[in-house]
Amino acid sequence: MNKLRYLLLLGFLLINISAFSSHAMGGEITYECLGANQYHVKLILIRDCSGIPMTSSRTIVITNSCGLTSPTLTVNQVGNPDVISSVCYTGLTTCNGGIEFGMERYTYEGTVTLTGACSDWTLGHTLADRNNSITTTAGAGNDSLYIYTQINNTNSICNNSPVFANIAAGIFYLGYATCYTQGVYDPDGDSLAFQMTPPRTGPAAGDTVQYLSGYNSSNPIHSQSALSFDNATGDLCFTPVQIENSVWALVISEYRNGVLIGQVERDIQLRLQPDPVPNNIPTLSGFDGGNSFSQNACPGSPVNFFIAAYDANAQEDLTMNWDHGITNAIWTNNTSTNSNYDTAFFSWTPTLADVSTTPHCITASVHDSHCPYTASQIRQYCITVLPITDPFCINPGIFESTTDLGVEVFPNPVQNELHIEIRNSSSPAVSCMFYNILGQPILNRQFSPKEKNTVDVSEWQRGIYMVKIIDRDKISIQWIMLL
Repeated sequence: MNKLRYLLLLGFLLINISAFSSHAMGGEITYECLGANQYHVKLILIRDCSGIPMTSSRTIVITNSCGLTSPTLTVNQVGNPDVISSVCYTGLTTCNGGIEFGMERYTYEGTVTLTGACSDWTLGHTLADRNNSITTTAGAGNDSLYIYTQINNTNSICNNSPVFANIAAGIFYLGYATCYTQGVYDPDGDSLAFQMTPPRTGPAAGDTVQYLSGYNSSNPIHSQSALSFDNATGDLCFTPVQIENSVWALVISEYRNGVLIGQVERDIQLRLQPDPVPNNIPTLSGFDGGNSFSQNACPGSPVNFFIAAYDANAQEDLTMNWDHGITNAIWTNNTSTNSNYDTAFFSWTPTLADVSTTPHCITASVHDSHCPYTASQIRQYCITVLPITDPFCINPGIFESTTDLGVEVFPNPVQNELHIEIRNSSSPAVSCMFYNILGQPILNRQFSPKEKNTVDVSEWQRGIYMVKIIDRDKISIQWIMLL
């Protein structure tokens, strides 16, 4: 009888320990290249506070397909975990002894030196167990959570991974159209591509969660309208219609000059729940109060815009923040008054070094003061800096055709000497500027109209150049090829 009671008690304890230990909600692995194949690695994990606490150190398993010796890496916890909750008073959450749902973000860091060059160094981490509140997969709390990142360090590539402003988890309320935004930017300006993928349970390609009927990796939740996934930003937009806890994952691939140089896989849990006190989610406008979230810019020309935030609940107070995603930019917003609207002002002057086909992006967020559950909105704003030779950067208001100005540039193509004549000008002198294909200034000269002016280009690098001739309020543009 005592033995039976002991076995029953042991079984009860094991069941409760297993349920209590299911805590993993999401995360990612990122890295910074320090040079000489050395990398500073950061592991971010999101924990459900109703589960057991995380350990103070974690192990990153490193592999490669090149036959190189794989080093071991232990990353250690940095600081205290950040409490993340939609409850207006954090003391009400399970993270602080309360009963309302709460989660924490743990940060682990360490440094490793890879033992050689390989295109697929893989850094992976497995965390057991997934959150047992998941309602869309067969394994739920019995599944492990596996995340990884890949590094290509061939050809002396020293790459930094993308950086994420938004955590790998989210709480959303039923009936409100919203988006989960990655808030991602690349420190090196590399091109990023986003793809939804089945969440992993282990390092093998087939180790993935098994979704229940009606769900899959492309449709991890039910939405009033079809889910919208943006392959250019990784944003997932939806209108939740039922209480769910689901997981989804995506792979962010980095390309430099068309070459895949790295990947980061993010595992994300979405918690969809009703708000006991109806609340309107605050909104964020596009540039200058509009609907656009991307725009072009030119080096040397200031970029100034405002973002408007609004909450339909007049009694709410809004707080706006940004992620400092663009260096040397200025962000100012009104925090002195309590109101249901706010405006943030952004100012930045890009330089020639900022010219890139990859946009420069910032992530802005707005949070309301609703109780017991707050609401928030996050949006990304991207600016593509074009070469100064791009037609966008040439003021069309003062553009005049070369026929009207009587400009002749010859020979074209040219090898040694370029001749320039400006026949239809009454000015004593005109300004003539040369730019390379990247928009960098090469030469600035004053020429006399109606004379044949000569420029020695024999020492210039072969390629395409723009000739910009300014005659008072008129501009003429010519393109030449140097052979």
